[in-house]
Amino acid sequence: ALAATISAEMLVGWILIKFFPKHFSFQSTGWRFYLFIAAASFMTLPYLWFIWPSLITERLWYLVISEIWVCLMEAGFYTFAFHSSFKKALLFSFLLNGFSLGLGFFIKL
Repeated sequence: ALAATISAEMLVGWILIKFFPKHFSFQSTGWRFYLFIAAASFMTLPYLWFIWPSLITERLWYLVISEIWVCLMEAGFYTFAFHSSFKKALLFSFLLNGFSLGLGFFIKL
């Protein structure tokens, strides 16, 4: 699941910088760009899978709160890693995580 998440988010990241360069031009490119995407997932996924479920038992609230937390944490990381504005990094994080979340729902169907 971790590999699928990272692969999906790398794909979306590639699509965003390839087709929307005005909105998502970052100083980090090439392998470092993909390394940062993988690092963000490695840092937040353990919390999403192991910490948050023990704190919030209601499934809907778990999903909402944990995904918001993940987007904010990864946006903070992307802000520094990509030398970006927090607003751009938050949108980038939201799009990557939204896609991987949607893909996860699709796979579980």
